[in-house]
Formats: sequence, C-alpha cells, structure tokens
Amino acid sequence: MKALNSFLIIIFLIICEGLSAQNQNYQIKKIAGKEYILYPVQAGEGLYGIARKFEVTLDKLNELNPDAANGLTTGQILLIPSSKKTKTEVVENNKTEKSTVLKSDIAETNFIEHLVEKKQTLFAISRKYDISVDELKKLNPDLENGLKTGMTLRIPCNKSMDDKKHKNKCKDKSEVETKNIQVAETPKPIEPEIVKAKHTVDDVRYLTRIVQNVKPNNTPLKIAILLPLVIENAKTDAVNERFQEFYAGFLLAANEAKNKGVSIEIYTFDTEKTEDKIIEVLQNQKLKNVDLIIGPAYTNQISLVSEFAKENKINCVIPFSSKVADLATNPYLFQFNATNYVETEYLCNLLNKNTKPENIVFIDLATVTASDSGFEFSQNLKNSLSAKNKPFQVIDMATEQLVQSSTVFDKEKSNIIIFNTDKFSGIFPYLSFLNSKAMEYDIQLYEQFSWKNQNAQVKFKSFSIAPFKPLINDEDLKQYNSLFNSNFGWKKSSNNPQYDVLGYDLGNYFIALLYEFGPQFSWDKKQLPLASGIQSFLKFERNNVTSGFVNKQLYQHEK
Repeated sequence: MKALNSFLIIIFLIICEGLSAQNQNYQIKKIAGKEYILYPVQAGEGLYGIARKFEVTLDKLNELNPDAANGLTTGQILLIPSSKKTKTEVVENNKTEKSTVLKSDIAETNFIEHLVEKKQTLFAISRKYDISVDELKKLNPDLENGLKTGMTLRIPCNKSMDDKKHKNKCKDKSEVETKNIQVAETPKPIEPEIVKAKHTVDDVRYLTRIVQNVKPNNTPLKIAILLPLVIENAKTDAVNERFQEFYAGFLLAANEAKNKGVSIEIYTFDTEKTEDKIIEVLQNQKLKNVDLIIGPAYTNQISLVSEFAKENKINCVIPFSSKVADLATNPYLFQFNATNYVETEYLCNLLNKNTKPENIVFIDLATVTASDSGFEFSQNLKNSLSAKNKPFQVIDMATEQLVQSSTVFDKEKSNIIIFNTDKFSGIFPYLSFLNSKAMEYDIQLYEQFSWKNQNAQVKFKSFSIAPFKPLINDEDLKQYNSLFNSNFGWKKSSNNPQYDVLGYDLGNYFIALLYEFGPQFSWDKKQLPLASGIQSFLKFERNNVTSGFVNKQLYQHEK
C-alpha cells in the first residue's frame, strides 16, 4: 500500500495544482436599489462556469448582460446578482467555496417541533434540518429508546430548513435581529453549456473519454469517492484489494484528464462497511457541493447515500451492486451492474433466439430462500419464458438424490441447467453428477459471472452474462497495464473482471460527461451517450426521467 499512498500524494498535488490563487474582493454597484457584483471575466472563462461560480442561472446572466450572447472577452465586466454572494464575501479564484453568512450564525435561542412521520429515519430528519444525529439525540433524550412514529422532536431554530412552515415558525419566535443577515438559497437549476462539443447529450453517440487537450474549466469538477479503502492497512484482504484497485484505476483516469487540461478536485472517504460509518461520512459539509459521488460498495450503505444524493441533487455512480432499491425513484443514480430484470430479459431473448433445440431445466434447490438474488432471477426468467411460450422443465425442491433420479435430460437437445441460487457453494454438491451426465448428454450450465474464478470443478459447457466484453483489445489493455505499472508498485490481482480497469473506464466516462455537459448532463434524458471503454461498453438508460439509470449493455460469456 505504500506505493498507492505515494501515488495518492502525487496525484492530489497534480490534480489540485494551479487551482488556488490570491483571494479577491469584487466591487459592488447599486442599480435601481439592488446591488450587483462587477465581475471581470478571466482568461478562458465561459458563461456556464461563471454561472456555477456565483450560483445564478444562465438566463439571469444573459438578461443582465445582453452583450454576453456575442461571446466573452478577457476583462469584460459582467453584472452578477449580489443576492448569492455578499459584499464581504471572499471568492477564491477557480473555486466556489462559500463564506456567505448562514442561519447557523443566529444564536441558538429557540426551537421548533418536528412530528416524526411513518417510516421516517433519524438520518433523514438530521439531513432535513442540517443537524447531526448526535445533536438530535442530545436535544431529545427520549431517542435513546428508539425513534417512533408520532414522536415530537426539538429542532434548533438556527438550522437550515427546507420546510417553509418551519422557517416561518422560527422567524415568528426569534427575537434576533436578522435583517443584515443573508441566508444562502438553494441554487436554481442551471442548464449546461456545451463546451465546443461536436455532439449534444441528446444524441446517442460515443463519449468514451477526453482524448485531446481541452480548454481548462475554471470551476473544477468535484468528485467524491466513497469506498471501503482501508488505506492505512496492509493490502492483504481480497475484498479491500478489489476496491483499492478500482480506486487506483479511477485515479489514473482523473490524472489523464488533468493532463488534457481538466481541473478536478477529488475528495476520498473511507466508508468501511457499517451504516454508522456512512452516516458519519455524509455529515461532511464538503459532500454537499460535489458534482459526482462514486460509491458506496456495500448494499447496506447504498440507501443512505441514495437519499443524500437525491436530496442534494448530486449524481451518484453505484459501481458494484446490482441491487439498488431506490433506482426506480431516484433520477441521480447510475447503476453499472444490470438489474435482475435487465439480465432476465437479456437471457430470455438469448434463449428465445437460439435455433438449436433446447431443453431448459430449472433446478430449484430446497434450501434456497427468497433473499437469494438467484431465486428472484429464476422466478423472473420463468415468467418471461412463459410469456414468450418458451417451454421449460422444473425439478422442484431439488436435493442431490432427486436430481440424480430425474429423467428430465434429453439426448436430442442441448440441456441448459439453471439453478435458483447465485451462490457457487449451493451448486457445488451437484457438479459431480452433472460432470458424469455430460459424458452422454449435451449439458450447459448457466452460471453467475462471479463463479468464473472458482469453477474449475465444472467439466462441461457453461455460459454467463456480464457487462464486460468477452474479448478485450490487446493493444488497449497493454497500454493501460503499462500506465498502471508505471504509477503503482504492486502487482494487480488476476481476477476477471479487472476492477482497476472498471474504475478507469467509469472514471473516463463520467469525467468526460461532467466536463462536456456540466453536472446536469442527465436531466430530462432517458439515454446517455454511448462509451466503449477497455473492458466495458457503457449504455446507460432509464425507464423515465424520474428514475435512475442502469447500464444495459450485456454480453454472453462462454466456457
């Protein structure tokens, strides 16, 4: 891990270099009773970057500065509404750190009451009022016995509140003079300005990575990495190794983009494995201002991050899990691994298109529970096959003895075996019998892609479905491996897929999207530009504009 830590230091210096500058105070001009900032355009700045810097819409900027429609020139003075930034605010060049006085500066002298709603969590309440869970517990001792529907909680009036009714209550109760205090407002949506792109996000075209030098973006892309990295420990645990390699691949993509002219700030958080840890991480104020979140890795943390991303309108990439409960209702989610439904439909169409006679056999193990994702997959596939009038057979409540005595195998057809589990340990007891049957029958096993690294016991044909290319361009992979080896001093794992390459492919893609189209690259879109990475072809689609995206590009892998 020393080599990784050394590279982290180097890359953070590289990515952040040139982003800080001397602080500036801007002149203020009053027009018709309203105050405006007189902002001099910096070299290479675009209207979109200025809009982001001052949290104002492009429409408002164009309204106040009609000459801006003809293009910006260095030194040109723009009028910026001062309601977003005060006279005394210090603006750091190329950054958007806020020093606006917030409501938290008002003395904590009053409280409002919050009535706990059905299924509402303590974390959701803490997010709503911008207060930590520990503070809530301190102010409401009854929470030690658990949060209950109908419970009334005390909330300090000085906290940020989305509920207008509660804001008004605080204003009515507070005797603190606030007329000179400016409250930070939620910025209105900003339509992305295309930066000399030959395509728009409406087009379904290729956007693999930034391949040539580009005009530097004045406002850095802010990306947060939420993964269980355990950076301080030795790189020995196989699971942690996988996440560390993903992270390394992502950093390589970020560094390449930086070398092309893209300014990036990366915030890395070690999320470990628990819900408590992810709650602690999400309380970091820097996270509210990022453009993209990568992670988390574990399913028990995803719903908390999903809620945070939706509340703060932040794009969030889920790189590993195929079970994202909020995908149907959260438009800010991007799930790389196909959902159970997408994979089911792919396999159903694959089986339906085959011209060779098939005998599809489901082996439904008696020990499998509904929590096993293979159980759901098996049930969905049966329903899809039935809808297409595709025949199949089922060995129900199967045991080793029942399978061995079965007469469902057909010598005249290809026997495709599908178990109702995603666990290799569940099918292992049946492999010896299937191996023996393969000597007289044509048997093909549908397997989970994760079994490929441990299925040496399978002596017959098998196939799987995955979002990874079955054949990788040798030259592309060779160049990437050379890049990896030149920056890291440790040997990568040989597992398939390569998680460092996954981090590299996703990093290239989402950095390019953010640079080309801004953080609103997915708004009102049902399909994003296609991308052919080294290991994966990315095809993000969603059912409607209120749901999240899922990568629907799958491949059949045969053994």
